[in-house]
Amino acid sequence: MSGQVLVSPANSRVVSSPRKSTPKRRVGAPKLDNKLPRFRDVGFNERQQLFLEKVQQCNLIYNFTESGLDRQSKEAKLLTLNELQRYVEDSGLWVDETMWRALVEISGEMYDAMGNSDEEPTPEIAWPHVGAVYQLFIAALESKYLIAELADESHVDQEFVTCLLKLFESEDPRERDFTKKILHCIYRVCHHLRPFIRQSINNIFLKVTYETGTCTGIAELLEMVSSIITGLSVPLEGEYIVTLHRVLLPLHKAAAFGKYHLPLAHCMTKFIEKRASLSNEVIAALLRYWPRTSSEKECMFLDEIGDIMDASGPTEFTHAQEKLFMQLAKCTVSPHVLVARRALFFWSNEKFCDFVEAHVESILPIMFTSVYESSDSHWNRLVRSTTYDVMMFFVNSNPHLFDDCLYSYHERKLYKATEQATRDGHWEAVRKRADGSAWHGLGTNMG
Repeated sequence: MSGQVLVSPANSRVVSSPRKSTPKRRVGAPKLDNKLPRFRDVGFNERQQLFLEKVQQCNLIYNFTESGLDRQSKEAKLLTLNELQRYVEDSGLWVDETMWRALVEISGEMYDAMGNSDEEPTPEIAWPHVGAVYQLFIAALESKYLIAELADESHVDQEFVTCLLKLFESEDPRERDFTKKILHCIYRVCHHLRPFIRQSINNIFLKVTYETGTCTGIAELLEMVSSIITGLSVPLEGEYIVTLHRVLLPLHKAAAFGKYHLPLAHCMTKFIEKRASLSNEVIAALLRYWPRTSSEKECMFLDEIGDIMDASGPTEFTHAQEKLFMQLAKCTVSPHVLVARRALFFWSNEKFCDFVEAHVESILPIMFTSVYESSDSHWNRLVRSTTYDVMMFFVNSNPHLFDDCLYSYHERKLYKATEQATRDGHWEAVRKRADGSAWHGLGTNMG
């Protein structure tokens, strides 16, 4: 682990992080004649000790770079891991402190598989074992008999969570998904760690926005945040509003936005479902971060604004109305056909059209030039046709205002044409005077 993390007092019973506590564990295959019995073959009182022995047997890491090496041992370990998982799920196993420590130790394989050492296996080739360890660990976390133990601060500490968050950097999406499930379970049960988990996730987001720009695992973390927002009670506390403004919204300007825009947009709609008035602030931030050079990103922003409108209702974004429709007007005349069509797609929403019709006096003057010119001269026929339908919508909504806008439009065009003609005349006069002076100077020199 890089960096320092907070730890608990020395006299506590905290289980250290797997990465820190797990030693190198490369051994040969266990002897087949010394195979441990199955759980059903021993008495109930002996099963806890058998559980510990089986976990210890699985606490071995093999070389997966050579497929033929230790094949029997690898198969035996995988069978044992699957047996442990079924036993935890089916028996409702009581996981005490000793057993929890053993499970934490075996979870070190998840950390080792990230590639801490050149000798350790990577998740791609070691996944049969790594995935089985994840499933066993999740089964133990979801055990109803472990909840009370986990709620005790002595069983899961901040360092453990820090190491867990490090696993989101894995390039293997299966590993990131399992890590998300584990973190979500810990967040649900360990109330004392919730503030630390939220702050740690925020720090990762801030680093992506303002430092590294890398985004591996950000989508999964945003899914985690979305589930947290879903469980919030209303009214929202100040901490979450601050997170929205200072952490989540700035993620829209990161270079890798396209790789996590869907879960980020989902977080935005979840916030607005909790407090509809936030739609004005969210839309204002999106307009502030609006992409200037990426048409693909513009389409993503338009999609997100559409989701926000669906979540809040058009009447909630009146404060951002003017700037929003100015941006929609620019997108309507965009030469990129996908941007133009996505901007025009808003008009297929009945609630959006009702809102425009109710505020047509302020919206039509903003949209008129773009709609009129795009319906007449856009290079794409489908965009021209759709924009014409929008123009007819304005005509039907307020024909007198439309005529006034049309008259003002032609007046501006005539004024600009006259102004351009005057400017061209001035430049022509300047050129003639310059040419006359040149000829006069040439005649003087020849004389």
